[in-house]
Amino acid sequence: MEESLEVTARPSAYVEILDDRLYWRDDETLWTARFEDDGSLAYFQQLGTLKDRIRGIAAYDGVLYLLSIEGIYRMDPDETADEAELLVDEGASDDLWVTSEGLLYLGDGTLSRASLTGSDETVLKEGVKDFVVAGGKVYMLGEDGTFARCDLDGSDETVLDAARDRHDESMLVADGDDVYLVSSDVLVCRDRAEGAEEVGLSQEVGAPDRTVAYEGAIFYESASETCYRHADGEESDEELERAYFRGKPYARIQDGILYYTISGEDITVVDLDEIGEREEYVVEDEVAATSKVEIAASESTKDASDGSEEIDYERLKTGSPKAIPESDYDIGAGLEMHQSGGQGVVTTDHFTLTLDGNQVAQGLWQVEQVDGTTIKFVYAPAHQAGFDGTVFTLKAYDWGDNGYADIPAMQMAGQSGDKKYVVIFPTDVRYDPSSTVQAEQYGQLRAWAEGIDMNANHANNPFRTLQP
Repeated sequence: MEESLEVTARPSAYVEILDDRLYWRDDETLWTARFEDDGSLAYFQQLGTLKDRIRGIAAYDGVLYLLSIEGIYRMDPDETADEAELLVDEGASDDLWVTSEGLLYLGDGTLSRASLTGSDETVLKEGVKDFVVAGGKVYMLGEDGTFARCDLDGSDETVLDAARDRHDESMLVADGDDVYLVSSDVLVCRDRAEGAEEVGLSQEVGAPDRTVAYEGAIFYESASETCYRHADGEESDEELERAYFRGKPYARIQDGILYYTISGEDITVVDLDEIGEREEYVVEDEVAATSKVEIAASESTKDASDGSEEIDYERLKTGSPKAIPESDYDIGAGLEMHQSGGQGVVTTDHFTLTLDGNQVAQGLWQVEQVDGTTIKFVYAPAHQAGFDGTVFTLKAYDWGDNGYADIPAMQMAGQSGDKKYVVIFPTDVRYDPSSTVQAEQYGQLRAWAEGIDMNANHANNPFRTLQP
């Protein structure tokens, strides 16, 4: 085996850790909180906004790199996002790795490279769905499902595994120098081996973005929505009675602690040794608590004899985890639609729904919240032309409510501990019937939506609830 190039690298994610602070994104806004000695979070504050939605954050060499739909920015952690410097202004909408050799980024299937200052932009490869950096090499998942590896400059490409089933839902996950290809099953290329091998999970993977690799262990959710922990050398995977975790691109792991956010409106903290327990911070509540601390600190220090304006946060800190009251249920809380790894993803605080990436890229989908329990998924061109455009409606029902039973065109999308999510299809024409283009495109969206069914399409159901 050839000697490994000494390359340090950091992927972007929805959350990031730098020194004693946690950073995360909520649409265009950058947020931060401070780690306390016991690992809890306190002193929540906003750090400005970008012109467009922030897709990921990576900390490297004391600097924050922000990935947005508009490009890649460089930001000093003592400044705000409004002051961030634009380094790369196109071709970097999907993923970013910051390495000691420069920036590697993915946009619309094109993998590119630039220096840490944004200069010397070079296209490395077309047709890439996902990538990671490990052991001084770039590992790529092709849009055709091919698993390959190359040097940082794109040369010396080696195919590790040919295309596989469900490659359109697959993703790559790095754990040290090991790289996992996660699909319905999991392959691993260990420490720059010449090929990939089956990991040998006990169960079929149900949701690749709910798969976490850490120090040789794999946490995953099966197709039956049961969570497991796999460790090499053990006869069978350990079933986790109650588990809270998210994988790429929502999460970051440090010292065995998993930090993740989906919408940016709350932060979940999970000890991977105690994965059945979690702490959840609701950002709005924590910001209010921080404001009270600042007011109290200001009052306590305004008459100090030394004239110091420094706030004693250790003495005055308040922030503590808070749960979202169930009575405040809002199906659209944290509603967001974006693209990740070639897929379209709709997320709220309660569920994720994976859409066809090409349909999202073409602007065919539009998402509208109707009320606290209902979201409409609309064929955008028809809606923009003055027609209703509804492809399907997603409605949340309490377990004791079976009001959907007599609806003629419905199916069960998924279930959580307190809600049933039902897909309801219109029974009349919702697009311009004189347009053959609209008829064809609407038909494609409807055909895709009919796969949102926990009963008839359990293994490949694109709908997942986020609460047990």
